[in-house]
Parts: sequence; structure tokens; C-alpha cells
Amino acid sequence: MKTWDTRPLARSQQFGYWREVLCEAFTALDSRPQAPRDFGSTVMLHEVGQVNAVELKSFAQDVLRGPDEIRRRGDAFFFLNLHLAGHSAIEQDGRQIEVAPGTYYLVDTTRPYQLHFAEDFHALSLRIPHEHLQPLLPDPRAATARRVDTSAGIGSLVSEHARGLMRCAADLPTSTATNLSATLMELIALSIRPSTLSPARAREQTRRAFRHSIVRHVESRTADPDLCVATVAAHFRVSPRTIHDVFAEQGRSFAQTVLERRLLAAAEALQVPGASVSAVAMACGFGDLSYFGRAFRRRHGCTPRDWRHAQRP
Repeated sequence: MKTWDTRPLARSQQFGYWREVLCEAFTALDSRPQAPRDFGSTVMLHEVGQVNAVELKSFAQDVLRGPDEIRRRGDAFFFLNLHLAGHSAIEQDGRQIEVAPGTYYLVDTTRPYQLHFAEDFHALSLRIPHEHLQPLLPDPRAATARRVDTSAGIGSLVSEHARGLMRCAADLPTSTATNLSATLMELIALSIRPSTLSPARAREQTRRAFRHSIVRHVESRTADPDLCVATVAAHFRVSPRTIHDVFAEQGRSFAQTVLERRLLAAAEALQVPGASVSAVAMACGFGDLSYFGRAFRRRHGCTPRDWRHAQRP
């Protein structure tokens, strides 16, 4: 994690440093404060798979990316900005929107845009490379400056997923972070372009993305012996029945999915030299060693010990 903080600096130095922070944490941008004042700002940056996730608190200002900034640094990113406090106005591709806390939008760094923060603000900002999100958007130019509400629907899943990535970024293995960020990008694309799909198709894609999000959540918590439908439902703020229904559509129950992910994680862990069967079982959420042995044999066709020996060079 990287952090920047202008507050300890003398007031005469704060704004110059803030402009440097914008360029380092985001891209080439021009900041124009609303009025001479204290320019106290904080930025915390996490790298999560293909996504840079930033939490920032700053002062009222206009942030511009114009032709000069694009020439100076021709980055190809989308920024998803989720507002937590403060109101703003956004302009890109001929659209202007008003943004309040609990909403988010996309901007594209390959074309000019302007962000008008009318007051001090607090936001989460996700920097997503073009090559990862653009293929999911039928018309990328139609995706910018579109306000999405996070109080319900896919927008709520995007918000919850983004916040979850920020909370656990430091503890995620690279493969898990990549999977989680990929799921987040699919959810973002669905939230931006629901009108391009039929209601049935939109529902199908939403539930599939939701199921993937749950699976990624399970993968990051295979060691938790208390992992169950109730705790997962509480995490995603839905009912246990919703979790069961989402998995019933694919012909494999939630419990079967959890067991499968734990057994796959155990098989991978047993390849590590010196790994003991009992330690791997506990690390993958199996409190009963005999049950672990039976389940492992059904899934992989041999005992955990035989599997471990077979993986040795």
C-alpha cells in the first residue's frame, strides 16, 4: 500500500505536492481549487490484481484532463469513482451528471473530462486498464458519465465488491486478487449497460456475476471453519434463500461448491514440500481429518498422503 498526505506540510507547499500526488496516484491531471485555503488531502493506494484501488479525501476543486494532459501522459484507463461524501458534477463525451454520495460513474482517460467537486469529498477510485474493461462494454463512449446508484441492484454489488477488495487487498494472494478484480469488472460492465440487454439476459448475467463473486469470496476464506451460507449471505446482504437459488441454477449447491473449492485448495497445498496432511486439512477448513480423507479420495481418486507423494519430483 502507498500513502500520500499533504496535511503535515506548510500551507504554501500543500497544493504543489497535491498536484504531484494526482499525477502519481492517478494520471496526468490539472487541479484548480475553488478558493485559497487549506489543501489537506490524503490518498491510500492498493494494487488488487489488474486494478489500482485508491481511497482519497480532499478539498473542493476542479480536476481536469484536457488535451495537454493527454499529450503529456497518454494513459488508457477507465476510472470508476464511488462517492462516499460530498457532491460533484461530471462531464465527458457530451454528458453532464450530478453525483451524490452512494453513486458512482466511469471516466475514460483517452478523452478529455472534467470533475467539479463543489465541496470537500471522500471517494473510492478504481483505475482499470482499457484492455480489461473495454471488451466488456459494447459502446465504451456510451459508458462514461453515467450515474449508477449503489442502493440496490448491480450497483450495490459493485460497491460491496469494491469495498471488500479495499479491506482485504493486503492479505490476498495474487491469483485470488486477479480473480476478484475480474469479477468486479464484469459487475461494473453489467451495471453500466443493462439497457443493452433483454430483461431475461440481464438477469441471467447479473446472477452469473453474483455467483462468481460468491465463489471468489469462498476461495478467499477456505480456511474459515465457520464459512457457511448464513455468513456468506450476511456478507453480501442477501437472504440465505437467495444464495441457494443462485447456485441451484447451475446444478451444484452452495455446500458442494464450498467443498469443491476446499478440496482444490488442499490438493494445491499438498504439493508444497513438507506439508502435513493434518495441517493442510485445518488450513482448508476441515475440522474432521477422517472426513477430509474420505472427501479428498472421492474427489481426487486417492488419499491425501498418496497425492502428496505423487506430487514429489
